[in-house]
Amino acid sequence: TKYEKQEDGSLLGGGDVKPGSVSHVWVDTTLTNITGFRLEALRHSNLPYGGPGLVARGSFLVKEFTCQAYALQNPTVTNKIKFARALADAEAPGFSITNAVDGNTDKGGWTSSLVPVLRNQEHRAVFECAEPIAGFPGGTRLVFTIYQKHSSGDGHSGDLDKETKLDCHALGRFRISATTTASPLRVDP
Repeated sequence: TKYEKQEDGSLLGGGDVKPGSVSHVWVDTTLTNITGFRLEALRHSNLPYGGPGLVARGSFLVKEFTCQAYALQNPTVTNKIKFARALADAEAPGFSITNAVDGNTDKGGWTSSLVPVLRNQEHRAVFECAEPIAGFPGGTRLVFTIYQKHSSGDGHSGDLDKETKLDCHALGRFRISATTTASPLRVDP
């Protein structure tokens, strides 16, 4: 799956789409004292059922959300960002947002709904840093990794994942943003 940046800063998936993936997003910033990140699962008219998932019925599952930071100029160290807590606007039973920061990239994860009532709506999660990211002189590169592995493979058969029973894990359209707001952070409606 290839993601293309949209005018609003979101990323929209397309190309050879699959029901799961490990997505990497690189962002260069001059922000300092970053206290957290927001991940938005967004709808789009080109996605099945409007998304926010990439294929099938528009479901998604974030198994793990990670971030690393390093200097743009002469990087010598990569800092893995630790999250003190995670919050979401909606969580399906057994799929709490805290699963997305537990270090397990293969099991569990966060999804907003297992049923159509909330599945095809936009949702948000907030990841609060354990320590603010001070930033580096000359700028900071942030590397986000979103683990969304799926067991069925091609995504066109509609097969359900063996563990989660979801038809799709990959986000079809999403946006990541940073904040410098003092903690505790909240999920905005």
